[in-house]
Amino acid sequence: YTVPLFWVYASEYLIQSGFWAAMGFPVTDPVSRRHWYKWSNFTYQIGVFVSRSFFSLICRSRKILWLGGFLQVFFAVFFLAAALEPFGDWWLLVPALCVGLLGGGVYVGAFSLIAQEQPAAYVELALSSASVADTFGMIVASVLGVIVQGCIFGEMKVMDVTPDFTCGFDIWEQMNRSSFYS
Repeated sequence: YTVPLFWVYASEYLIQSGFWAAMGFPVTDPVSRRHWYKWSNFTYQIGVFVSRSFFSLICRSRKILWLGGFLQVFFAVFFLAAALEPFGDWWLLVPALCVGLLGGGVYVGAFSLIAQEQPAAYVELALSSASVADTFGMIVASVLGVIVQGCIFGEMKVMDVTPDFTCGFDIWEQMNRSSFYS
């Protein structure tokens, strides 16, 4: 239960905090990035709502959980490619919806299966233990998201904001020096 939960949450939060935050059409326009981030996350939340409402009807085995984890990693790689080599536009909201469907679905599926498969005396312990996996996935993704966002901003020459982590790019040096002396 814990490994699929970790991979789903690490992937989806990396997608949100790293890739989607560094995407826009065009990526160099801050308004476009804000609009993309807002609408991709809204679409994602719709997917989470739908899957948390109905996924327990679909998820009847741990194989489905593992498949969800692998698919979420696939979407992370997909959105990394979309951020580094902009090949998309607003149609990318469809895969964003899928990210939400997988995230909410694996969450509900894992905890439903724990409740069904574990002896009653251990269900509470198993549920508590499994919740550590999604939390750890979010923490790892948040740290990686800061790094990834800076790397993508540097690669795509996004100059309007200096990221917390510059990934070895020095394109913001001139901007910082000129604003310091202004």
